[in-house]
Amino acid sequence: MIYKWNYKTPDGFSDMIMNSDGEYLTGLWFEGSGDVSKHSVDCEERNLSVFEETTRWLDLYFSGQAPDFTPAYRLQNLTSFRKEVIDIMNTIPFGETLTYGDISEKIAKNRGLQRMSAQAVGGAVGWNPICIIIPCHRVMGANGKLTGYGGGIQNKAALLAHEGQVKNARKKLADVYERNRVGEADMNHIERRDCGMAYISDASVMEEQRTCRKLLHRLNTADPSDFDELQKITKEILGKSEDAFINPPFHCDYGTHIEVGKNFFANYNCTILDVAKVKIGDNCQFAPNVAIYTAGHPLHPVSRNSMFEYGIEVVIGDNVWIGGNTVILPGVHIGNNTVIGAGSVVTKDIPDWVVAAGNPCRVIRNITEKDKRYYYRDREFDEEAWEMIQKMEESEK
Repeated sequence: MIYKWNYKTPDGFSDMIMNSDGEYLTGLWFEGSGDVSKHSVDCEERNLSVFEETTRWLDLYFSGQAPDFTPAYRLQNLTSFRKEVIDIMNTIPFGETLTYGDISEKIAKNRGLQRMSAQAVGGAVGWNPICIIIPCHRVMGANGKLTGYGGGIQNKAALLAHEGQVKNARKKLADVYERNRVGEADMNHIERRDCGMAYISDASVMEEQRTCRKLLHRLNTADPSDFDELQKITKEILGKSEDAFINPPFHCDYGTHIEVGKNFFANYNCTILDVAKVKIGDNCQFAPNVAIYTAGHPLHPVSRNSMFEYGIEVVIGDNVWIGGNTVILPGVHIGNNTVIGAGSVVTKDIPDWVVAAGNPCRVIRNITEKDKRYYYRDREFDEEAWEMIQKMEESEK
């Protein structure tokens, strides 16, 4: 008999479902992800002790604590090769990653072989039925690419961002404790902000913004026809970029908190309040008047009038098109290959491969292979354009 139980995750992650044979945890996956096919969904819902243990583990993990126990799990159809891969994954420290190639090298060395197929490792990683606890999200493609995660790339990105923030916060808190031990100052507001804590925009914080505003002034007053100069200044503003182009005017708080992938394009009047990190993937396009807000203020007026504010990270995947006048709120994750319709207010996560729109933004439909042949509604590409698209697609394989 197989049982299931639901787990409500914090904002920024899809909710989760777990399976058990009545004694052991046999499955843990993100709701609505490609992993569903590996598990039993149509089964009795029952709160077992192993589900309570798993829930406690997940509560600790998502709160930024390190669980000092592992729920009892059983892996069905576990081959010796899969076990080797899982044993290596279980050694990857919190907040760190390995590539498929790294794992294949370790296995080859253990077996006395010259090489081992990274593709075979990918198959074993993808087979993993118990996500997070067996940390397959910490396995990356070559050059740090977010590839091959059955739970959805947006969840993988969110997990890695969560671990990175927690690890960074732990380090900074450790530094603060050490300073306190030797009689130095408490945590300053820049450190509080960068740890994801409530902070106040004091003189030191505003000095960082002053530096950014000088660069923004250069961008927004530059000759708009000097594309090379605009691209050069854009690179100075952003924390990480490759061939990014922004049509001014553009506004942000720090710039250094914004990381974009290859070929990023933002049209006129883009605003990014980057109190927390804003991570944007490859080949993303923003229409005019797109706004991303990581910043926020407390609801209660007493707390709000204290001048404390906060920032929560926003993550956008690869190949995403954001329509004009869209607003993206703190903590949102948008999946790969997704289109957000004009005028949307995005308050919650949006998955891969969908068209979503509205206020609040909701999924309207999936994007399929059929959509490839059309450039606008029912208007098909002409043969010349279609041939160019096919050649481009073939060259990228």
